[in-house]
Amino acid sequence: MRLSKVVVLMNLALAVGFLAGSLWRAQEVDRLRREVAAAQAAGAGQPESEEHPATGIVRGVVPETQRLYLTHAGIPGLLPPATTDFPVENPRLSLGLQPGERVRFTIQARGAELTVVALQKEAGS
Repeated sequence: MRLSKVVVLMNLALAVGFLAGSLWRAQEVDRLRREVAAAQAAGAGQPESEEHPATGIVRGVVPETQRLYLTHAGIPGLLPPATTDFPVENPRLSLGLQPGERVRFTIQARGAELTVVALQKEAGS
């Protein structure tokens, strides 16, 4: 067999392999898109957010950015004990808070974001 025939046959084999791989990939992408759409539709019936009560100590208040720094006890299934900065849903929640005050608060999980939606000073702090 001549070298030119070998080169032509190799190029043809590569082209057929590339075409077959491209067709398979397109089918796989379509299947994955259908699975994602089905998973999103199934998740649509679930609650959009979850609320978690917690206790903590105020470490800082930043009204300009509507953030509250709290050292909190562990929040089961969500956060270990730590100092965390949380966005505050309503800026009025953090009015009058001073570092060192003990608080009870509720955070709401909205996707990956955790937001303080309720806050109350504990008695004696």
